[in-house]
Amino acid sequence: MPTTIEKDKILSLLEVIQNGIVEENGETNLNLDYAKEIGLSNKEINNLQQALIETSANDLNEIESESKILEKEILKKDDVIQIDELTASAAKGRHAAPPTKLEKTLKLVFGAIAGVTLANLIVTDLYKLGAYSACHKWGKDRPKVKGACKTLGYW
Repeated sequence: MPTTIEKDKILSLLEVIQNGIVEENGETNLNLDYAKEIGLSNKEINNLQQALIETSANDLNEIESESKILEKEILKKDDVIQIDELTASAAKGRHAAPPTKLEKTLKLVFGAIAGVTLANLIVTDLYKLGAYSACHKWGKDRPKVKGACKTLGYW
């Protein structure tokens, strides 16, 4: 599994997410010509199309707005970005489901780069990190919470 992503690659993907995804007749489609023009490889385009299949229209609206915020953050970073930096920022202050806008956006970005299966594993790790964090925050003084967290494997 890759541990870093090139800054330019993430920015290209965010560009495609913001401007290359269109809704036609109630279906979400990727503008293939635009994605190729921006520089996505055939594999990344296929992966992104697969990730879009699992993305609702509501999620897509959230992802588009969040991608603009993420883009500003990425522009401040070095040329090569550690994946764990991105996932840590998504997990910061996170305690439970449902997934945040940032997690949904990262899932689409990681899905395009590494494939949908790996992206789902990364997001699952975010949930676990959030649950672990919440358990240790709330379980210190609440024996029932601590017990439940132990049962679930987060303590």
